[in-house]
Amino acid sequence: MNDIDPIRQNLFPAAHESIWRAFPWHSGAHQTHSSQALAIDVFGTVQNHPLCDLLVSELVTKAFGEQMSDIAQQGWTVKLEFRVPANLFGEPRPTQLDVLLENDTAVVVLECKFTETGGGLCSQPPEQCNGRYEMQTNPKNGKRARCALTGKGVEYWRWIPRYFTLDNVRSHDPCPFAGPAYQYMRNLLVAGRMARWNKRRGAFGIVYAECERLPMAVEITDANSEWGRFQKLLRSDCAVSVGALSYQELLELWCKAHPTDTTLHELAKWVRQKIERVEREPAFSR
Repeated sequence: MNDIDPIRQNLFPAAHESIWRAFPWHSGAHQTHSSQALAIDVFGTVQNHPLCDLLVSELVTKAFGEQMSDIAQQGWTVKLEFRVPANLFGEPRPTQLDVLLENDTAVVVLECKFTETGGGLCSQPPEQCNGRYEMQTNPKNGKRARCALTGKGVEYWRWIPRYFTLDNVRSHDPCPFAGPAYQYMRNLLVAGRMARWNKRRGAFGIVYAECERLPMAVEITDANSEWGRFQKLLRSDCAVSVGALSYQELLELWCKAHPTDTTLHELAKWVRQKIERVEREPAFSR
């Protein structure tokens, strides 16, 4: 057995062509509860499916509705663990997306969740930032800025006012992106910036496992959760469409639309069984 075999065994067979030994694997990719493996199960399969264009178009319509109704339905590419261009925000370590869907008229960023609790936290508090967006000095490098990342040349707050009802020259207590909304904000900005490059439409969505015991499924439906508060911060004229869709909803949609496609029906069964196995675990971890 080589080092990738345990991971391969945790992936739906039709997704195997999308992976390779040097793929940027998470440490737990061989485990049932791996969100990376679940994302590759589904989107690795779509990447190689003869109906890829149609499947992606159906996903976009379901997740974003009329907001994305005017985009082209052909020419979709599916990219897994996509590292964004380093010059997008001046990040020393560029953002890596779970899934990027692109064609000539749209850019869709997907954050894929399984057993995680919310998004990813900002790495700066409490050592380099006090958790508030206000003028302060980073004790580690002596840089003075409202955001420790701004002090390092990262340009998130340059673009945040374009998409959110937040002023980057006023203080915010607490910083709205010090917690789990940080990851949501970063992915939305990626979608917006990449779309603007070629005058395309941008969208950011969460794909999650629906289960009452999984924290992300609860968060998506709670208006007062981090996800709910994140959406309330969006400008009414935000150029990036935002949505959420469960794996189960997505696979049901595809199976109904393509009733004779055995690969999609087998994938739906695979995902359902994986979620059921995780449901039986006494506790959930990444």
